[in-house]
Amino acid sequence: MNSLGFSIFYLFLGFLFPLLFLFAHHGYLYFLAKKENKLFSFKNVFPYEIASGRGKKETLIFNLLSFGYVLSVGVFPLILLYYELSLSFSYVVYCVFSLAINLLGAFSYILSFHIPLAKNPRGHSASFILGILGMSLGSASFGIILFSYGQRQVVPFEMGVGLGLFLIIVSLLFIVPLLFPQLKDWNRMDQVIEKDGTYAYQRPRFIYLAFLEWLYPFAFLVLSLFSFIAFALI
Repeated sequence: MNSLGFSIFYLFLGFLFPLLFLFAHHGYLYFLAKKENKLFSFKNVFPYEIASGRGKKETLIFNLLSFGYVLSVGVFPLILLYYELSLSFSYVVYCVFSLAINLLGAFSYILSFHIPLAKNPRGHSASFILGILGMSLGSASFGIILFSYGQRQVVPFEMGVGLGLFLIIVSLLFIVPLLFPQLKDWNRMDQVIEKDGTYAYQRPRFIYLAFLEWLYPFAFLVLSLFSFIAFALI
């Protein structure tokens, strides 16, 4: 227990569940790729390319893992909401917002795995971007709760405000990579010269959007760890 009566064990579950489901979800994609002896790189292959066109059994397993990951993201704000309701700290609205925006963000991110980019580029990109915005704001909401604790002297002012501002700033910084123009270059092809002197086109070794789609959930996992540590410290 910390000074507010939060169980550190339960708070840790809020980090552990996303960790397990993320590795299970992405690990299954890796398994599917290796099963077909496909050589792929996280730097230029999109997750949906591995997930699409599967049999009923593989699709069912993938969908269940996707659903599990979405729900796991809501565990941490759900635990905070439980404590808010039981301890009457009057921050229930913040916790409900955090729970809703985290779940919507995770759902939107996972939805991009089911929307082929080549067939529906706007739908795929919008789903991914909205997912990242949702999870960034969800993580920032944890910081807002901590900041409010400090302002109202629920916890020591310096600790609450300091940890809160740290989480808010870091969470919002995660939006910055979405502003880079390289995000639109997902369909760019590199021109190469064949041995016979003719020109051909091939996929570049690095596609910014594809790399972000693999990277972001692990980055948010680090944010989840920061959130756990911050609430455990108070």
